[in-house]
Amino acid sequence: TSEALLQGLSPSFDFGPNLMGSFMQLNGLSSKYILILIDGKRVYGDVGGQADLSRISPDQIERIELVKGASSSLYGSDAIAGVINVITKKNTNRLSAYTSHRISKYNDRQTNTSLDINIGKFSSNTNYFFYHTDGWQNSPFEIKKKKGSGEPVLEETYKKTFRAQENQGVSQSLSYYATNNLSFSGNVQYNKRQIFTPTFSEKKAYDMDYRALTASLGTNYLFPNGLHTLSFDAVYDRFRFGCLYHDKDSSESLINNQGQTEQPTFFPGQLRNKNDQIRYTAEARGVFTLPYAQKLTGGLEYFREELISPYNLITDKADASTLSAYVQDEWKPLDWFNMTAGFRLVHHQEFGTRMTPKVSILAKYGPLNFRATYANGYKTPTLKELFARNELTTMGSHNLYLGNADLKPQMSDYYALGLEYNQGPISFSATVYDNELRNLISFIDIPTSPEHEAQGIKKTKQYANIGKARSRGLDVLCDVSS
Repeated sequence: TSEALLQGLSPSFDFGPNLMGSFMQLNGLSSKYILILIDGKRVYGDVGGQADLSRISPDQIERIELVKGASSSLYGSDAIAGVINVITKKNTNRLSAYTSHRISKYNDRQTNTSLDINIGKFSSNTNYFFYHTDGWQNSPFEIKKKKGSGEPVLEETYKKTFRAQENQGVSQSLSYYATNNLSFSGNVQYNKRQIFTPTFSEKKAYDMDYRALTASLGTNYLFPNGLHTLSFDAVYDRFRFGCLYHDKDSSESLINNQGQTEQPTFFPGQLRNKNDQIRYTAEARGVFTLPYAQKLTGGLEYFREELISPYNLITDKADASTLSAYVQDEWKPLDWFNMTAGFRLVHHQEFGTRMTPKVSILAKYGPLNFRATYANGYKTPTLKELFARNELTTMGSHNLYLGNADLKPQMSDYYALGLEYNQGPISFSATVYDNELRNLISFIDIPTSPEHEAQGIKKTKQYANIGKARSRGLDVLCDVSS
């Protein structure tokens, strides 16, 4: 799986797939601080802060690149811990077709199919993947505490060690090379994933449903001298997460955006939206080869995000927009010395303007490489952190989780020193890092109002800036090949 490929990226990278998505940690920081790209474009949408990497078929992956440390200067928000870029395979044959099928225990069925066409100025890539499993149990029983006495008792359970689920996706990419210097491209990708019930100790009337749609258009121009490029991309992303009913149900009392309690009836085949996330992105970028061994990258980026959730927001619809300008200069005056410096100027409609700088140095001496990096990270609160309203029952306690419109952006200062050795079959690297975060956002307990207590809510938690945090560590990698 694509998840398995990620597990060997770095000793400071921890990965664990779960029901909500893919839980990741990089240099001690969680998924929400890691930016995930596919061929340089952001993967959009999350559930509970977890990115859903199951939408990437492992058969499409050529390699995975990992950039550790704050990268806000070039990539913007969400890149405080680092960036993961998944590079997909590109087939240049005139005609290429591939398909694989696997069937195994627990009704595990997996299919991967691709078709590549390259004729003259036209290129096409089509991919389809499908995965299904009935899931499995390690035991049909679980230990629960008996009401009243608290004594452990053994009860029959529907809970599975691995949930029954189905995941499928299709993508279509088209490219047209109008001239040797000018090209146009387009891509559409759709994914649908379902987690089937029973998923917990009791049966539910619905399955968990995830749907993602990405559509993009782009153009690229290479100057006749081959030294400069200009590109423009426009991307539409939509990620929906909700409950897909397979039985009629009217048992849930839900509070709408106006604070009114409803007890709606849902019918088989009906989807109850929990989160509908939409983002529009437009980016213009230039890469220029300059005198004195310099490579300059600069661009403008605009994105607008919308969040619709009838029963999980304190408003009908939340939205935010950001306009950014960024510049990065890579200078290599000597064969053994390289310096990269850049910054991003970000203007957010709610949080004003902020600049995030970055500078790194690489010096070589024979088989040794010395690296030093400083980067400033900047992450604005998400729409969920600002406007969320969720009620969840955990361990028998009915809790309320609230957003906070008074949150401040999170910021960080990242420092790293590294030493690398590459000689023959031996490669070795050691990196010491320090990432200092400010205005960290997390849940805190607040008093439960009498009104909420009357509704059966036991605890109330709210997003807040809880202060500072620091992540320090040492990465050591050694590889010996024969």
